[in-house]
Amino acid sequence: RPIPDLQLYVLDEHLQPVPIGVPGQMYVGGAGVARGYLNRPELTQQRFISNPFGNNLQARLYKTGDKARYLPNGELEYLGRIDNQVKIRGFRIELGEIEAVLNQHPLVQESVVVVREDTSGDTCTERSRSKRLVAYLVAAVDHKTLPQHVAQWQSEYISDWQMLYEQAYSQNQASTDDLTFNITGWNSSYTRQPIPDWEMQEWVENTVSRILAGFPQRVLEIGCGTGLLLSRIAKHCQQYWGCDYSIAAIKHVKQICSTVDGLAHVRLLHQMADNFEGIPKAKFDTVILNSVVQYFPGVEYLLQVIEGAMAAIGTQGKLFMGDIRSLPLLEPYHAAVQLFQAAEDRTVDQWQRMVNQSVAAEEELVIDPSFFIALQTRFPQITWVEIQPKGGNAQNELTQFRYDVTLHVDTDAQRTVVPWLNWQLDKLSLTQIQNRLQQEQPQVLAIRRVPNQRVQQALQVWQWLEHPPAVETVGQLRQFLAQQPTLGVNPEQFYKLGQQFGYTVNLSWWESSQDGCYDVVFCRHNSRQTLALRKAEVSEAQIAFWETSTVTTKPWSDYTNNPLRGKLVQKLVPQLREHIQQKLPDYMMPQAFVVLNALPLTLNGKVDRRALPSPDTATRNLSTGFILPRTPIEAQLARIWSQVLGVERIGVKDNFFDLGGHSLLATQVLSEINSAFGLDISIQMMFESPTVAGIAAYIEAVNLVTQNLSVKEIGSEVVEF
Repeated sequence: RPIPDLQLYVLDEHLQPVPIGVPGQMYVGGAGVARGYLNRPELTQQRFISNPFGNNLQARLYKTGDKARYLPNGELEYLGRIDNQVKIRGFRIELGEIEAVLNQHPLVQESVVVVREDTSGDTCTERSRSKRLVAYLVAAVDHKTLPQHVAQWQSEYISDWQMLYEQAYSQNQASTDDLTFNITGWNSSYTRQPIPDWEMQEWVENTVSRILAGFPQRVLEIGCGTGLLLSRIAKHCQQYWGCDYSIAAIKHVKQICSTVDGLAHVRLLHQMADNFEGIPKAKFDTVILNSVVQYFPGVEYLLQVIEGAMAAIGTQGKLFMGDIRSLPLLEPYHAAVQLFQAAEDRTVDQWQRMVNQSVAAEEELVIDPSFFIALQTRFPQITWVEIQPKGGNAQNELTQFRYDVTLHVDTDAQRTVVPWLNWQLDKLSLTQIQNRLQQEQPQVLAIRRVPNQRVQQALQVWQWLEHPPAVETVGQLRQFLAQQPTLGVNPEQFYKLGQQFGYTVNLSWWESSQDGCYDVVFCRHNSRQTLALRKAEVSEAQIAFWETSTVTTKPWSDYTNNPLRGKLVQKLVPQLREHIQQKLPDYMMPQAFVVLNALPLTLNGKVDRRALPSPDTATRNLSTGFILPRTPIEAQLARIWSQVLGVERIGVKDNFFDLGGHSLLATQVLSEINSAFGLDISIQMMFESPTVAGIAAYIEAVNLVTQNLSVKEIGSEVVEF
């Protein structure tokens, strides 16, 4: 109820009183109304208005911004704020004012600022509720990003990858005595440990087999790495040029060429993928980019490299791009990886947030397969496109989520239209296909939309992001996943059927769907189509997996993710702090910034503030609790992590990768650490000890050893003197 010298009014937007029980905005009149805001005449004019209910022309009403309603007993019920004004640490703050300043920054597309009440303290007795401002942002990655920023970030992005592999190749030796099988850097995303040798051997053999099937004679390989392909393909060619941006890799390949027979004609160049200086045009019949495209900074860079490759091929040849990561399967990939890595006691909600954060922080270029079909509109000399899932029996991320592309340039292709069955509509099974091939022996058997057994579990996990089962923890979620039936067909099973019954098997992963389905065509060895395939050096038989006339194109940026987004986020937060400091008082500075792909919306299209994620709870290791740095070394490491990751509070037990870190960010962190402490810590240390406490313990141990050595040296010098 109002105190005696005040009048309270509940009014609508037309300043008319609302009926009892109906919400409206509360206005205050009477002797207690202030004269205005000190030195803020515009705000005073906005919030202090003439009182339409009094006889005194000088009387005014104060527009509180509070939502309220009168109850039948005469009491006034407070319902919250109409505007976004909040009170923190004694200051009244207009959240809209902060949002307006944020939206003025050229790298911010939209923003919302909220007040969050978070629990702080490490024990039950220490915990207290504290309010803090949190800004949620959607970065202007595409249409508003300034060209000079993009150029700088591209350069830094490529340099980060170059530094990572230069260090890896320099500090690690081949996993076997075979120089041609140096698989340094091939670590599993699931375990963060090296992929087993037999799986990598299978990967190499399948890739080499696909390339040699085209009978290459004059080859340019962009990104030859440690020579996994070069050492196996070059001996079958007349000419072979290999390029790489790592000096250590080039030195290793030179050693291979000097010790392995049949490689004396190989020519090596140290240069970037988009640098075709010194590379002759129209000289090569095959250009190889295997497992390097994912390290490109964006789709425009990729198009530049493809254009250079096309010029190197000239009138006729092939461009093979291997190990392309699938954009439609990006979310299932991260969902499966995070489920494998998360601690068992993590809640399902925390796991869901970890997946969303991991997808947003993706540091590699991931491509929709339909991009390569659309390339024919830009490069009309492309006459045929092959899009094949990776071969191999291993169940790993390489066979699950990657594919190979071969672009055929001006080949004499014979387009073959085949009748199609549909796996799902025709209710087919592997046994039925086997019986048809064995008993009916059709010349051609073509099947669309075969479910891919390799990715079925990942797809199931991905569906749980939106509709999780009735379990509480990650451990329970894993148990539930283990109980799910095995569905789909592994592509290798079709290849085995082809070998068994005398068929050539052609698979295509051309259709960009998130269900991972693929198409398969069996051609009998005595069929016209297969005869043409076996004479590939003369002509090519083209299976019409899609109708070219029905293919629609879209902007190039829609076919890929933006790997520079992580770089933008890293640069954006410091810029926004400086931007706000220039325009607003210190108490209006958000304590945390969260960058999202999009703001969550209600069904009415308004920002769903309740759905905004917490800045910290999604990434903290709840089993250890939050522990502040305890030593100067830990404090310095936490500061470096905070700057690189864009995370406000770093605990010494927080896992670097759980906080959104990845290999590129680890490279930046190590660069800062090595510079600050005069060390040469390798990237492997981040995988083995991904906490501030772990790295600090290593630095302290190194310092102790160094001090002991110094004491011994001083002592020996004294004795000698």
